[in-house]
Amino acid sequence: MTRPVAAGLVCLAWIGAFAQLPQPSVKLDLDVSYRLGANVPTTVRFYDTLAHPSTVALTCDLEDGFRAFISERFQRIPNDGDTEQLEQYYIEDPGIWRVGKQILPFGKDALLRMTAKAASAQTTIAFKYLPVEMAICDDGQGLTRGVVGRIGTRSLGASFAVGRNLAIDSTCLSVLQRPEDAPGEGRGYQQAYGVDWGRRFGDWRMQAEYVSLLQGETEQDIEKEVSDVMFVLEPSKYRSVTFGWCREWRTSLDMFRIGGSVLATRNVWIEPMVRYRNGSFFDLGISVRVKL
Repeated sequence: MTRPVAAGLVCLAWIGAFAQLPQPSVKLDLDVSYRLGANVPTTVRFYDTLAHPSTVALTCDLEDGFRAFISERFQRIPNDGDTEQLEQYYIEDPGIWRVGKQILPFGKDALLRMTAKAASAQTTIAFKYLPVEMAICDDGQGLTRGVVGRIGTRSLGASFAVGRNLAIDSTCLSVLQRPEDAPGEGRGYQQAYGVDWGRRFGDWRMQAEYVSLLQGETEQDIEKEVSDVMFVLEPSKYRSVTFGWCREWRTSLDMFRIGGSVLATRNVWIEPMVRYRNGSFFDLGISVRVKL
């Protein structure tokens, strides 16, 4: 265990002792990924093809219904706009407010999964039928800052983000590029708008998302219009197959992916994924994921 991981767990353990908490829960999501691609070296990493990191997390239920959460990545991704080893750390009143480093409320996390230090709140409008989640975030100069929000249900929603250095994390647009190709600190966009939709039909789960990225921070940050459509066949909780198509419309760039997940033994999953970019092989990843 790395020093930051140990420090994070000790910190929450101290909080738990001070607040006389009930038993905290610890979760491990370990992903060891072997990846190879065209014109890039073969690598073994603690994150998968789509930049999902290996993490260890601790949750503590505090007094008065509050909750503390902290999670740490096993490995940072090169060029990541998230400069910390800790992935998330926050205190919340579940379903009402959250303060600390967290995933910002934008879309379904397929195209833009941004994390930042923020204060967020959830409420409903239109006679309590339309959920709204808003966050004010500030990670500092050159990093993600601004106002982010999503309006809608789990099946249909619209999102926006206005600020500075948006979409700089490795988990942003990872369906269209390698995790290591994230723009990183000082780059990104000042505006982002999106719509998302998702629904289940029997053994099939379908999801679609569209994002427009505007006002680039540098000349390299060209405005983008990106869509992603995903079909997941889940005949049982022990196996699934994923088909995805991501497109950047202004440059006519297409990325197709086929992935899967199968339970190998208790708490251990095998998750392969192959991607093709404009009809040519792009990369292949095979992950062994352990969930405890």
